[in-house]
Amino acid sequence: MQMSRSGLRQPQKSANTDASMQQRMALLLRLGFSQAAIEAAMRRFGGPYITEQHIGEAVALLQRWGFNQKQLDRLLAGSSALSRSAGDIEAVLAWLQRQFRLRTSEAVKACSRAPSLLAYKQETLQANWQGFEAAFQPTAAARTALATALRSGRAEFLLLKLETVREKVAQLQQLFFVDDHSVSKHIGDMAHLFACDISGTIQPRLAFLQALTGVPDNKLASRMLRCSTLFTSSDELLQRKCDALVAAMGERAAQTVLCMRPDVLATVEERAALNITALQQLLGVSRESATGILCANTRLLLLDMQNNVTAAKLRNRVALWQQAYGLTADVAAVRCVEMLPRSLCTVAPRVAFYQQQRAGEPLPPCGAFKDGNQTFCKRFQLDPLEFAAFKARWLASGEGRAACQHEGKQPERQR
Repeated sequence: MQMSRSGLRQPQKSANTDASMQQRMALLLRLGFSQAAIEAAMRRFGGPYITEQHIGEAVALLQRWGFNQKQLDRLLAGSSALSRSAGDIEAVLAWLQRQFRLRTSEAVKACSRAPSLLAYKQETLQANWQGFEAAFQPTAAARTALATALRSGRAEFLLLKLETVREKVAQLQQLFFVDDHSVSKHIGDMAHLFACDISGTIQPRLAFLQALTGVPDNKLASRMLRCSTLFTSSDELLQRKCDALVAAMGERAAQTVLCMRPDVLATVEERAALNITALQQLLGVSRESATGILCANTRLLLLDMQNNVTAAKLRNRVALWQQAYGLTADVAAVRCVEMLPRSLCTVAPRVAFYQQQRAGEPLPPCGAFKDGNQTFCKRFQLDPLEFAAFKARWLASGEGRAACQHEGKQPERQR
């Protein structure tokens, strides 16, 4: 015991002795944490000063939410979250799920990738979000992008002080040619870059990409803002990927692709060459035609066409348009290239319904089927309710199941 200034005896504060350190390590090992995660936590925080019951309740709660041991290790090593009560932790998880419309697994993923989220109180995060929301007034699309950022662990828009966020936004506005009126639209894309050093990393990387692609600043910058992954790649890797794209497609075609979709540089180095070969084999077209198809719809460059499921999916899509218009596979692929990235669960019912309602009439150009269901019905004066009922029946039919067998789960929202 030690004496206070008032002369009263007070209990001594526990020292961070080797014995107490070993006790905490033994406790964490019993709870299933890895030795590496425990040592990282000890180095960073000196070990969580918590009782066995306290951490046991927190771990049990996190496991009920679906955290696996690897994710729990990240929380231990990367934040002081496990020193908080189970109630505080659950309040944060529930708020994130509710506020950003995350599935349970997505809320878990967000917090395991940004462990600091669970070290905050829910009230603090909510106040930070309200300040951010009032300052930047994100549009509906920007809110979706913010939820995407959160799922990938980019939670800085909730964690940084508002003054810091304002400074970063101002820097990004200047760099990416975003005026004040457009910030609300682009704030979701900007949030992916808040963790970066704007002047030390983003600015020189953007200059390098502009020199690499030969695309004018204002044209490339607006597209680059949506390609945050490129700012974490080295210059050497980006140079190799650009060289590989030019070698596969030719300089002019490669520049067209980079201008339209610079995020192709985030794919594997050989993607363009592999997809050209895959299209040649899949459709029986020449190398020149395959290159033209990829230039006409650059989204196809993001697909792994060497994958058997992807190849089967594209084969079925080409077959639909081939049959609908009475074309050979190679001609169908060229004429209907804009439709190849679109799920048959979405477009095939529209084609079938049009053929039923306009029996004997030639089909309109395939682009007429790419818009949403309401636009499709309005354009051709079709009953939306009748179409919805037809679509459900068609997708459940043998014809529909065969056409869509490689498409995976039907999208809940039509594009």
